[in-house]
Amino acid sequence: MDQAEEFRTAFQIQSGTNGREKDKALIDEEWSEFHEAYHFHGKEDQLKELADLVYVCFQYAASQEWDLEEAMRRVHHSNMSKLGEDGKPIYREDGKVLKGPNYQPPNLTDLV
Repeated sequence: MDQAEEFRTAFQIQSGTNGREKDKALIDEEWSEFHEAYHFHGKEDQLKELADLVYVCFQYAASQEWDLEEAMRRVHHSNMSKLGEDGKPIYREDGKVLKGPNYQPPNLTDLV
């Protein structure tokens, strides 16, 4: 978030809902660039485009004055609650992790 704020300050980008559509378009653009790199380029390009995607996501959060780092901590904690009663992951046939019996969704209400 510090980097997002540094960028927004240096480039005189205001927070608030005015740039929301533009920020969303940047996320879409970076997603497309990551998608292309994933299918047609090497790992270095993939990493660069993934970093760009994360960067514009942090920019969007900063524009909304959301604490994305705290949201990420809470989502991680929630994801860890997906473990089964035995402390082991539960998988769907295709390998996706499923929610265990102790799953707790993240509470982000106070962050928006």
